[in-house]
Amino acid sequence: LKPGSTIGQTFVANFAGLNGVELALSQTKEQDNQTATGVLTLHLRTSPTAKEDIATASFPFSQVPKSGFYRFIFTPQKDSLQKYYYFSLEVQGGFPIEVGRAPREVYLDGSSYRNENPYDESQLTFLLDYEPKSLVNGLLIQGVQWLWYLIIGFFLFILPGFAILLWSKVKIFDTKNVLISETSDKQNESKPTNILINTIIVIGLSAGISVALYPLLFLLTDLVGLHLGKAYAWTPGIAAIIYLLFLTYKKKLVLSFSSFKIKLSPSFIFHPEVVAFFVIVLIVFSRFWVIRNLEGAMWGDGYQHTVVLQLFLNNHGLFNSWLPFSNVDTFTYHFGFHSAAAVFAWLTGLKARFATLWTGQLLNILAIIAIYPMAIRISKNRWGGVFAITIAGLLTPMPMFYTNWGRYTQLAGQVILPIALVVTWGLLDKNRKLNWREIIITGIIWAGLGLSHYRVLIFGVLGILAYLITHLSWKTWKPLLVNLAKISFTSGILFLPWFIRVFSGNIMHLFSAQLIKLPSQNPTLAQSYINIGQIDTYLPYWVWLLMFIGIGTALWQRKRWAATLAVWVLLLFIAANPAWINLPGTNSLSNFAIFIAAYIPAAWFGGMLFADIALTIKPKWIVNPIITLLILVLAIYNAPNRIREIQPTQYAMLTRPDVLAGEWIQINTPPDSVFWINSLTAFVNARVGADGGWWLPLSANRLASVHPLNTDFEQPLPQTQKEMDSRLAELLQIQGQVDAPEVFELMNQRNITHIYIGQQHGTVNYNGTTLNPALFVQSNKYHLIYHQDAVWVFEVKP
Repeated sequence: LKPGSTIGQTFVANFAGLNGVELALSQTKEQDNQTATGVLTLHLRTSPTAKEDIATASFPFSQVPKSGFYRFIFTPQKDSLQKYYYFSLEVQGGFPIEVGRAPREVYLDGSSYRNENPYDESQLTFLLDYEPKSLVNGLLIQGVQWLWYLIIGFFLFILPGFAILLWSKVKIFDTKNVLISETSDKQNESKPTNILINTIIVIGLSAGISVALYPLLFLLTDLVGLHLGKAYAWTPGIAAIIYLLFLTYKKKLVLSFSSFKIKLSPSFIFHPEVVAFFVIVLIVFSRFWVIRNLEGAMWGDGYQHTVVLQLFLNNHGLFNSWLPFSNVDTFTYHFGFHSAAAVFAWLTGLKARFATLWTGQLLNILAIIAIYPMAIRISKNRWGGVFAITIAGLLTPMPMFYTNWGRYTQLAGQVILPIALVVTWGLLDKNRKLNWREIIITGIIWAGLGLSHYRVLIFGVLGILAYLITHLSWKTWKPLLVNLAKISFTSGILFLPWFIRVFSGNIMHLFSAQLIKLPSQNPTLAQSYINIGQIDTYLPYWVWLLMFIGIGTALWQRKRWAATLAVWVLLLFIAANPAWINLPGTNSLSNFAIFIAAYIPAAWFGGMLFADIALTIKPKWIVNPIITLLILVLAIYNAPNRIREIQPTQYAMLTRPDVLAGEWIQINTPPDSVFWINSLTAFVNARVGADGGWWLPLSANRLASVHPLNTDFEQPLPQTQKEMDSRLAELLQIQGQVDAPEVFELMNQRNITHIYIGQQHGTVNYNGTTLNPALFVQSNKYHLIYHQDAVWVFEVKP
C-alpha cells in the first residue's frame, strides 16, 4: 500500500455489533530506515460503490507493527448481522506498507480491491471484531428465530403424524417397555384410553408419518385439480390440534408423557430421556449453526431442489411445466422433500433458497430421531436408543455431510424409512388380522416413502423381504402374507396415480434400462457406481467395527428383529452389487446411496451392543451415571467435528456476491437474456454448473446455459443441443478461443447474450480449466457491464 492509493476488501459480518477490523500489516525496508509521520485510515462503507463512510478509524503510521495484526476500532454497528460491507485502507503521508493477503478461494463473500477496483485473485488477510453486548443480543435474536423454526417444524412435521398415530391406535411396543397406544376392550369403551408415551419414540414415529403425509396431500388434491397453496401447510396441523382437543374434551384420551414424569432429584440428570434430549439439543445446534451464513443450499443438488421448490410455490402445488426454468412439460421426480419445504416456506415466508436449507436441516434432525424407535425395539433398553441417536447425530459424518451435497430428497426418505420398517414389522408380528386403521396408517407411510425417494423405497421393500426371510413359517405364513397383501394394496392404490404419471417422463425408461443391464455391458459406468472410496468417509472405522460386532452378536444371540436387520443389510449390498450373484441391474441401486445411509444400521446395531454392555455393569446403581458421563463426553467432544464437516468454500455455488450480481442483472439486463456459464461434464454426458451462474434463473430471473439436471429425468436435451453446448464449452472454457467465428455462430444458435463468471470461478467440484475473464476483457467483441468482487458479467456485442 503506497501513499495516494487504497487497498480494500468486501465482506459479510457474521454477527451483530461489528466494531473493528484487524489487518495483517508489516513495515517495508524503506520504512525501517526512516521516521514515519503519516496516518493510516480505514473507511467502512456499505458497498464498494458507496460514496459515504459509515465509520472510520485511524492511527499514526509510526505505530505500524514490524509484522502482525493491527486493530482498527470504530463505532459499533449494532445491526451488522449478515450485512455486506466494504472497507478501504489509505495512507496519508508516510511510506509504503505491506498488507497481508490470501488466495481468492479461501473466502466466499467478497474480494480484495485496489484503488476501488476489484482485484479478485486474492483476499486481504483480515479478522473482524464485534462489540460483546451487541454480539450476544444478535445471537439471542438468532436463537429466537431458530426456536420459531422449531415450533413451525413441530406444527408441520410432528403434530399431524401424532394425531394420525393416536387415531390409528397402533400398538407396536411391549407394554412393559414403552406403550404407544392401548385400545380399551369392548366392555370398557366408555373409559378413557390411557396412553403412556415415551416422548422421543413418539416424535420419531410422528415425524415419519407427517413427512409421508404431505406428498400424498399434494398428489391427491392435484388429481381433482386443486392446488391449495398455504392450505397445505395450515390444514394438517390445525386438524391435528382440533382432533386432540376433541379427544381431551370427550375425556376419551389421557396422555402421560414419560419425559415429564421424571422426578427432580439428584438422579434426574442420569435419566435416559434427559440425556437423549441433551444430545438432541446438541444435534439441533450443530445443524442450525452451520447454515446461518449460507446464501442457499449447496452443490448441484441444492440448486436443483430449490428450483423444484420454487415451482411448487409458483404453482401452489404440483406442476407439469418447468417454465420459466426449462421448456420441459412433465414432472415425475420424487417430491417428498419439496412438499415439506413448500409448506415450511409458506408458513415462514422464507425465499425458496432459504426454505430449502432450513427444511433440509430440520429433516436432518428428524432423520436421526426417527432411528430411536427401532433402536429401542431391538435393544429393549432406552440407553440403546440414546446411544443410537448419539452415533448418528454426532459421532459419524453422515447424515450431517448431506448438507454439503444438498442431498435432501434421500434424507426425506430416510425420515420415513425407519418408521415404515418398525411399524410394519410390529404389525406383522401380531400374527392376527389387522384392522382397517392399522392398514391405512401403514399404507400412508409406504406411499409417502415411495413419493419421497424411489431408491429409499427399494431399501424399504428389501426390509420387508428380510422380515419374510426371518419370520415366515408354516404356522404364520397365512396371516402374515394376507396382512402384507392388504398393506401393499393400500399403499399401491395411494401411489398408483403417481406411478402412472411416472411413465410420462424418462425416469422409468432409465430405471428399466439399468435393471436389465449387466455390468459387462457398461463397465465404465458400473465401476463408477461400485467405487466408493475410503469407507471412513461415511463412518469412522470404529463405528463400522461396532456395527459388524453388533450384527454378529444379534445372529449369535438369535435376536429376531436384530437378525432381520442383519439380513436387510446383506440384501442392500446384494441389490447394489447384483453381479456378485450374476444378476442384472448393476446401476439401479448405487453403493454410494447405501454407504451414505449406513449410519442407520450402524446406529441400530451400535445402540444394541451398547445396551447389552450396559446391562453387564455392576453394581446397578452406578450404571446410569457411567453411561451418562460417557455419552455426554462423546457428544460434546464430537459436536465441533460435525460442525467442521460443512465446507462452503468447497461446496457452495451461491455466494453473497452472486446474489448481489443477480439483483443487478435483474434490473439492468433484458428479461430474455441468456447467460453462458461455467460448467462441467457429469454422469457421462450431462452438463452441470460449477459456480453461482447456475443459480441465475433464481437469483436474477434470467436463463442460464445449463438447465437443472433433474429435467433430464423428464425429457433429455436434444442430442444436437448437447453437442453444441459441449463444443461451445470446449472453445470458450477449455481452449479460450473467445473470438473464434464458430463461437459466435454457436452462441447465436443458443441465443446466448451474456457471459457470467461467478464468485467461485467455476471451481465447485471441478479442477479443470474455467472461463477466463481476462480473455473477454481483451476482446473487442464483449463488453464488461458488471464487475464486483470476483463476479464478472460480459455482454456479447451484436
